Amino acid sequence: MKMLRKTALYSSIILLLFATTSCFKEDSRITAHQPGTIASTVIPMTKDYHEQVYFNLNQSKIVSQNGKSEWDLGFQSTSDGWKVILNTAVTMHVAHTGSTDITVPVQTSTLNWQFDLSDGSTAGNAIGTWYTLSGTPVSKKEVLVIDRGLDENYAPRGYKKLIIDTPDAQGNYRIIFAELDGSNVQQLTIPKQIGINFVRVSLNNAGSILQAEPPTPGWDLLFTQYTTYIPGPGGLPYPYLVTGILQNPAGCVAAIDSVHTFDQVTFQTASAMTLSTANDLIGYDWKMLSGDPSQGPVTYLPRPKRVFIIKDNKGYSYKLRFTGFYNNLGVKGYPTFDYQQL
Repeated sequence: MKMLRKTALYSSIILLLFATTSCFKEDSRITAHQPGTIASTVIPMTKDYHEQVYFNLNQSKIVSQNGKSEWDLGFQSTSDGWKVILNTAVTMHVAHTGSTDITVPVQTSTLNWQFDLSDGSTAGNAIGTWYTLSGTPVSKKEVLVIDRGLDENYAPRGYKKLIIDTPDAQGNYRIIFAELDGSNVQQLTIPKQIGINFVRVSLNNAGSILQAEPPTPGWDLLFTQYTTYIPGPGGLPYPYLVTGILQNPAGCVAAIDSVHTFDQVTFQTASAMTLSTANDLIGYDWKMLSGDPSQGPVTYLPRPKRVFIIKDNKGYSYKLRFTGFYNNLGVKGYPTFDYQQL
């Protein structure tokens, strides 16, 4: 009798387990992450790096390019941003005078010059906070002296004095600029263009607004010359013009993988990397000089153990390696790279 009761009990338990577990859905199958195909691209910065070239990784194409000396200043175009940047592709720098009178002549030899840091940080912005904030910006009306740097032929582009005035009621930037002796005072209104990072402005003649930068979501990498600090005499930082890549400051982040080869980098290994918001993380040091400049021609070679992990502002991740710096005719200024969406 006891045996029959146990058998009946076990049968009930088995039936109950079957009834309850049959109500649960099967575990969903997780599809393996499928990477994209490997693509190769050549960027035409040209022989003397005259061009600034914007590239979109997701679309695998150049979306815009412009001459590097076409503009002077960039005015932040986000609704609540008021940063003003220098065009460091032509080694521009700025000095603060402490004066509010733009008509007073200035001697450049006594000024303290500053560059924008290439990492894009607010702390490294040479013009800095030109306003006091009370709901909306109110200008300090300080006179800034702008050294416009060097053109493509390394000829001086001259100087300008500049006041960034209080924005108008519509939130448009307003600037006043003149020659060093205070003559030829000009004024320019610069509307914000929501959807791009910075409105580019030229100080040539009466000033002009340029469409140099493509819409923010439409680009990832900017191939350009830019000024950065490298160790100089005595190890002190020294501003130097380099040729490299800057990331889109609006959400494009990157890391360097010096452990895995390009073929070894996977979505999983890339996901474990700590990504940086520094604009110059990819920078210029992906290439190295081969040869002795004092004894003859030298060449630039990509560093073989350097793979870049990039996440764009849409959330897609890529791996990238540089394969060259020359075109088919042996002319430098044509960065070549392989990349793949992970």
